[in-house]
Amino acid sequence: MAFYISDPLLLQRFGIVGIVYAARVDSLYYAGKYSESEQSARQARTWTLIAAAVGLLYVIGWVSLLITGNFVEYMENIIENSASGYNF
Repeated sequence: MAFYISDPLLLQRFGIVGIVYAARVDSLYYAGKYSESEQSARQARTWTLIAAAVGLLYVIGWVSLLITGNFVEYMENIIENSASGYNF
């Protein structure tokens, strides 16, 4: 479940770090490096949970903007301050 929250929405870097550590687990285990395999699995879990938590906070932030009605004002502010004349 954490993968579905973290990777498609936000902070793919954290999710990628978790995936890299998870990919190392099997190769280390079958090479007989059991303690390193367990350590890599713990790191994969940690990074995936971090990505899921930050992704969930991101979604909560956007939903709060939508619910409070500040979304339109927020987007207009971005357009006024960031857009050049060539965008329109």
